[in-house]
Amino acid sequence: MVLVDQGIYEGECCRIPAVLVEQYQNLMPIDVSFFSARFSAFAKNDKKPVSSFADLKPYSVGTVEGWKIAVKKIKAIQPAKVHIVTTPEQLMQMLDQDRLDYGVAGYLSDLKSISMLNIDSVQAIDPPLVEKPLFLILNKKLKALIPVFNQVLREMQTDGTINRLNSELIESLQ
Repeated sequence: MVLVDQGIYEGECCRIPAVLVEQYQNLMPIDVSFFSARFSAFAKNDKKPVSSFADLKPYSVGTVEGWKIAVKKIKAIQPAKVHIVTTPEQLMQMLDQDRLDYGVAGYLSDLKSISMLNIDSVQAIDPPLVEKPLFLILNKKLKALIPVFNQVLREMQTDGTINRLNSELIESLQ
């Protein structure tokens, strides 16, 4: 984000504008989101479903360092045990090895980790605990392109392209 703010890079994808525009003066989000960050609880097949962060309080819970939303929410509820790991793969392995009761992770990245590691025992729990729309962020020197991006993305929403691409991505990770 620093490099986009400095104009070295022109943009960055899939960010939450409210978090960034306060910190960086030269960033401008487009208006249309085409993807949402979905943070889900993951657990072994025999764990009970959870529908909120508060439901995780009595358990051993882990997440990945750098996923600020998940880390902040987990620390706020103060579960029985907290594990902050450095990669999604570590989180899924800890769940598979019964070193955690629940993991809170980015839905897509951990579906990929589960698939890559051939872990059959860990599943995402629906509904997600948090879902936030993400946006393309541009350096303000490209402000004139924002209406173009908005128009194209609205057309892709209307004709179903965005839903189809997201569905294909999820399907490829399962």
